[in-house]
Amino acid sequence: MSQISIQNLSFTYPGSHLPVFQGLDLSLDTRWRLGLVGRNGRGKTTLLRLLAGELAPDGGSVLSCPVTTQLFPFPPGDTSRTALEVAREAVAPFRRLEEGMETALAEGTPEALFRYGEMQEQYQNAGGYVIDELVQREAAKLEVREDALARPFETLSPGERVKLLLAALLLRPGGFLLIDEPTSHLDSHGRQVVGRYLAQGGKGFLLVSHDRDFLDAATDHTLALDRKGGGGDPRQLLHLGGGEGPPGRPGTGPPPEAGEGGRPAGRGRPEGQRLVRRPGGHQKGGGPGQRQRPAP
Repeated sequence: MSQISIQNLSFTYPGSHLPVFQGLDLSLDTRWRLGLVGRNGRGKTTLLRLLAGELAPDGGSVLSCPVTTQLFPFPPGDTSRTALEVAREAVAPFRRLEEGMETALAEGTPEALFRYGEMQEQYQNAGGYVIDELVQREAAKLEVREDALARPFETLSPGERVKLLLAALLLRPGGFLLIDEPTSHLDSHGRQVVGRYLAQGGKGFLLVSHDRDFLDAATDHTLALDRKGGGGDPRQLLHLGGGEGPPGRPGTGPPPEAGEGGRPAGRGRPEGQRLVRRPGGHQKGGGPGQRQRPAP
């Protein structure tokens, strides 16, 4: 179990006098599948970018993230290549590693063969020897037709592109996913498919979406960002649904104000958060991180 810890987080965009966050404390278990909601301007995307390292918090803030974070959406690279090639390269730089290994073998020197061994290990650890099959398997789960993988990525529908890039994101080794509004180009059925896919993907994530049905399908808890003064104390942490159960299991046990057992806890000024456990949501099968991706 890994914890993302945020202490006294403050952030203000350059040129602005209004802080997005000020004195925010928050702890996240990286096994959890969390939805992040709030009105426009509450700082949802800003929080993802801070966790991803794209933005730097103001001085005095402490942001400890012991795992690699993966942000979605991300640039797909050369979209004139086939969809399969784009998805492969979105997982890891397989083409560069393949070319490097070929060059090292052609040189044949001890130093070159040592480089070859290092690159081969990277390639194997990233799934390079089975990556085509893995992409095809994940595409099928997302109802992307196999013939679409042979077409240039740029010719795919916006929804197909989203699905393939999400598949690549989940195929990347390790990491905590930061997913920002993935449903913009998905129809109702596509949202159901992607929601189920994320719920069964075996990875923890923080997911921003305005679609509550999609969040219900994909997540276990919802973290709500509120402005101070919007009715009640926004620093209050609400834990709804679920009864007593084993410590550390999402949706069970007492309210997590103290952040015990790996449960999110936090407070914020002027940006606060509420943790909402939706009644009846994903009670079976244990907490996030307990479902594992099947072996290839």
